[in-house]
Amino acid sequence: MQVERNFKNSSYVFRIGKFRVPASTRAELLEIAHSTHQLLRTLPSFVEDFFLEQTDGGASSNFLTIAVWENRQAFDSARTIVHERYREIGFHPAELHRRLGIEADLAVYTAPND
Repeated sequence: MQVERNFKNSSYVFRIGKFRVPASTRAELLEIAHSTHQLLRTLPSFVEDFFLEQTDGGASSNFLTIAVWENRQAFDSARTIVHERYREIGFHPAELHRRLGIEADLAVYTAPND
């Protein structure tokens, strides 16, 4: 089966995060996410990003974050830089998720090989 490519570049790497956030902790997540995306936009080989919200009108919100990198090497380099920055400021995402009651699903995607 032929897979049609709609990607600008088949070597792109997509870091996708899905978050379910209680309404009571939404503001804190937004602040941290915006700060992280500002950092990502300054890194070499960054292509673009998206930060999307789906509200269910209830007690939680669903967020989708997408960061696109030119290739795997660029993504790995960016991940190292971000982790180092987090260490410098004493930020631990897993602890934040537990404290705020955030359910997270984080993954890296690439275009399928034919």
